[in-house]
Amino acid sequence: MAPLLTMSRTALVVSAGGERAVAWHVGVLAGLAEHGVDPRRARRIVGTSAGALVAARLARGDDPVLRAARLAARAGAPDDGALTSPAWPASLRVVAIDARSGGRVAFGPAAGVAPALAVAASRAVPGLRPAVTIGGRPHVDGALRSATNADLAAVGVDRVLVLDANGPGDGPPERVWAAALDDEVGALEARGVAVGVIRAGAADRAAMGAGPTDGSWAADAVAAGRAAAARWLAHVAPVAAVA
Repeated sequence: MAPLLTMSRTALVVSAGGERAVAWHVGVLAGLAEHGVDPRRARRIVGTSAGALVAARLARGDDPVLRAARLAARAGAPDDGALTSPAWPASLRVVAIDARSGGRVAFGPAAGVAPALAVAASRAVPGLRPAVTIGGRPHVDGALRSATNADLAAVGVDRVLVLDANGPGDGPPERVWAAALDDEVGALEARGVAVGVIRAGAADRAAMGAGPTDGSWAADAVAAGRAAAARWLAHVAPVAAVA
């Protein structure tokens, strides 16, 4: 594998996007793995909201190809399995918002909290799920400021790969998230970090289902994610070959 596509000096960012984004993310990760890019080997894996669940599973060694096959075979069934291990993977960072201060919190190995609790906090969408208390403070959905929080990935890496399930979009959240990601990419590049973005297009978002909590089109979303990974790899491989 060409140097640009190795993961040992790469951080992976898995975006928010509602539960419907989970299958798309898994499809992208499976597509990368099937082309020889094992996302589990990323030096840092940052997850926000629905992406926190995917990131946590990946960081603990979950095989995205097997996960994609299970999702595709269980079309119509949500992918809500629990994270049972209390051990915190060294690469994992989970983003939530402190509901009192409004500040961003990146949970990691030193946080003294189980990954499952941090993921629950990151997915605590106000109005849909209650805030999750950690360290005596309530925490809510990490996507309230940014769906990606990609700037948290730039520690000891040369490259950051962002999986953005939202794309540019037309709604207010998508526009806010797109602007935040632009700022994060600019900040990373200013630090000399190369950034790649695998972004969901309109067809990908349609494949994910009609609403943010819709998981019923899992097989379509997995297929769309795989195709998105293949398109991105076809774009970067010629560059990697001469890197």
